[in-house]
Amino acid sequence: MPRTLHRLTTLSSLAVLLSTPALVAQGAGPQPVDAEVPAQLAMLNQTLAEIADLLERSLEGQRLGLVMARIQLSSGRSTRAAEQLSTAKANRADLQNQKAKMEGQLQLFADRMDMGQIDMPTEEIEAMADESALQLDLLKKRIKGMDREIMQLENALARYQQDLDDWQSLIDRHLSNY
Repeated sequence: MPRTLHRLTTLSSLAVLLSTPALVAQGAGPQPVDAEVPAQLAMLNQTLAEIADLLERSLEGQRLGLVMARIQLSSGRSTRAAEQLSTAKANRADLQNQKAKMEGQLQLFADRMDMGQIDMPTEEIEAMADESALQLDLLKKRIKGMDREIMQLENALARYQQDLDDWQSLIDRHLSNY
């Protein structure tokens, strides 16, 4: 970028210097057309075209810089969504394990009760059954909530990935022009 700016400044200075004799000649009154004037004008025109080209390239570089910043932003969002998704899946697995453990304990308790190995009053057994049913319902609700969260995170991650792919495709198309 500094090299481009230096070249642009040099070309601008050259354009000013080349146009100065023509302006001085105009101020002095009508003079015969010098054979060098058309050549100087052609050079000036070429210099201005080069300046325009450099400005266009500079603008294009700035556009690419903005696209690269968007890619970094999309990449960061994608990374965060992937981490959140991983955490949510781990939490869901923990809840599922707790549910399976509780169901196993309840089944073991029921089997022991059927075999007559448990000596508890009926009221206590019913209270334990009610409490266990509430705990299982709570775990099931939490698992469903985690399923919804996981689905939302998967959708967000897919959107971020699509955005990232779109930006990268734009860069690839743009670079193929060079």
